[in-house]
Amino acid sequence: MTHAEIKQAIRRRFNAEIGVTRDVKVQYGDHPFERPEALWVRCTLQFGESRQVETGGTKRQRVTGLIVAQVFDPVNEGDADATEMADWIAAAFRAVSANQVTYQMPRIEERGRDQNEWQIDVICPFYSDEVS
Repeated sequence: MTHAEIKQAIRRRFNAEIGVTRDVKVQYGDHPFERPEALWVRCTLQFGESRQVETGGTKRQRVTGLIVAQVFDPVNEGDADATEMADWIAAAFRAVSANQVTYQMPRIEERGRDQNEWQIDVICPFYSDEVS
């Protein structure tokens, strides 16, 4: 898969599992976005190392990366909603394969206050193999 195809597959899954199912506004990349006054999520992808993992008759190339889901919730409202959203995101991407992308074990990192919002990040490693 190309980087564009991987990005599209991950965004489709994120939107289906989180954006639509949990009814939350999600910002993807540099797309136009208006910050709501309620909980929202920014989903970015950081591509990592690409390498050949199998040689011989079958060649397998692997592209790796991270999904970084930043959960933002207005401050002074408690962190329960943001924590619950982070748990949902982690569960949706925990050790599952879908559309030629394999998601590994996510981790949750409390970032704390970011201006007028409380931030919790969910970081999920992924990889996609292409066989030729």
